[in-house]
Amino acid sequence: MSKPFSWHTIGRAIYDISQDTELKGIFGEAFVAGLLRKKKLLKLDNVKCISLNLDTGLRSAVSTLYRLEEYNTACRWGLEPVFEELWRRGSAYEVVSEIRERLGVFVKEMGIEDLDKLCLNLVYVGYEATRKCKLCGNPYEPPNFEVMYFEGYAESRSGRVICPVISICTECYRKLLDRGIVKIRRDGRLVPREEYLRSFALLWFYCSLHNLEYVDFIIKIGNIDFLKRIGAGGYLSVFDFICIDDKGGKYVIDVKATTSQTQSTSSKISKELRRSSHLIQLALEQGFRVLVPIVRLEKDWKIVVELVEIT
Repeated sequence: MSKPFSWHTIGRAIYDISQDTELKGIFGEAFVAGLLRKKKLLKLDNVKCISLNLDTGLRSAVSTLYRLEEYNTACRWGLEPVFEELWRRGSAYEVVSEIRERLGVFVKEMGIEDLDKLCLNLVYVGYEATRKCKLCGNPYEPPNFEVMYFEGYAESRSGRVICPVISICTECYRKLLDRGIVKIRRDGRLVPREEYLRSFALLWFYCSLHNLEYVDFIIKIGNIDFLKRIGAGGYLSVFDFICIDDKGGKYVIDVKATTSQTQSTSSKISKELRRSSHLIQLALEQGFRVLVPIVRLEKDWKIVVELVEIT
């Protein structure tokens, strides 16, 4: 028979949540997140909500799309039709699936069979990846490697954006040269031949979009600049959640938490909303419904939620 567990208190603290703005915010956001998951707040079918402060996936996807657009311009990749198709169709899954089919022929021409493994090698960053070929994944020892630049011409680089650079083993280097896929430019740089530059650009584009769920969410929102303005690009957001439904409805949610002891709740919340009035106005202009759940913690852990819409 196992020995019964014993327990003893090793610490104790009392927090007055009514006086701690940060704790109130954390509590309110977590509570609303639970209501959204259980469909107790937005009583609509097929609503997808993402936390702008806690979910790093959306921030990463916004940053990736911005970086790819910068590469496309600075490195003269010629992928404008791809970006236009993404926004026109409103679905990242369809466009990326078609790109995968097109890349199948190209990677085989390079002598590589597994596109997914190639992507892991190409975009993975880590200490153990520093001395591995970005194409085949095999380790190498200096000086047995070459540097390859994903660009068309020297003047295509700007002072702000540096085109992707990868290290490849000497075996892949010789293979690509022999097959006429890359060339050594007059300045000594190894670059794709003009007719293969777009294929390499598509490869980098495809491999960079490793989390399609978030990319598809951004495409359905339809405005990446708006997402960056409200904080989804890497800064703390003024809104707590952003949601879309299956009928094209878009929502931003700004949670406000308070307690029954808080005085002048309405005036305090109104003051907080005035601080972000320009972004609220921007959201309304972009076709979003702006919702403000007011989470009030009463005595005996009873919670009252009042949902307010700003128009």
